[in-house]
Amino acid sequence: MMFRIPYVLAMTIACTALLVGPGPVSAEDGAKGVGHNITAITDPPLDLFKEAKVTRPEVSLEPSQVTLPIPILEIAGNRMMRVEVNGVSGWVMPTFVETDLPKAKVEFICDSAASNVQIGATRGLGTGC
Repeated sequence: MMFRIPYVLAMTIACTALLVGPGPVSAEDGAKGVGHNITAITDPPLDLFKEAKVTRPEVSLEPSQVTLPIPILEIAGNRMMRVEVNGVSGWVMPTFVETDLPKAKVEFICDSAASNVQIGATRGLGTGC
């Protein structure tokens, strides 16, 4: 019993870290020249914003005006990405582009005794087990 609490605590922290994954990279963290690219425009036109917040776009570019891939220069805390396209620097919304940034991995708990989800509370609880 004495060793069970630290073990359970350690496993809870480890599982939480796996589920959450790395947080967003922010400009404050020194994410300039992040080494990743925008690989596709999923919702044309590509809008470039002056600041890392959604306001009125400074420039809107059609996919034919853009050469892919586009290097990501910086990632803000709200996940907007600063890029330079055709000599114009601006911020892009992450929901309208695809990138080569790593996807977050989600680990599934197949042991129902280890899960804190009540039976029937989540659709597809046993999927992948």
